[in-house]
Amino acid sequence: MEYRTMWLADLTDSELRELDPWRILTADKARGFLIMAARDALGRYKKFGLAKMDNDELLHEVYPILYDALPGILASCVDATEPENRDRFIYGSLRRLIRCRLAE
Repeated sequence: MEYRTMWLADLTDSELRELDPWRILTADKARGFLIMAARDALGRYKKFGLAKMDNDELLHEVYPILYDALPGILASCVDATEPENRDRFIYGSLRRLIRCRLAE
């Protein structure tokens, strides 16, 4: 990801665990990143419905999945990474989740 979401590094562990998932999903550059990850995951399914959706419809499909998973991702992030790598862990987890769920 070209843009580093460094504000996550400034949060305490408890602040990160309690963070509203929408703050992550609506952070600067998150929309483009999530659309890119979803389009990448659907690349081999171009003939099917999800691949033909416009960006807003596609986000409408992935937001609930990501919103529900984010509390667990944030808790794991506290235990697994240093503060300066939180953005990579979180957005990497979101990318893997999108890839797995959209390919089902």
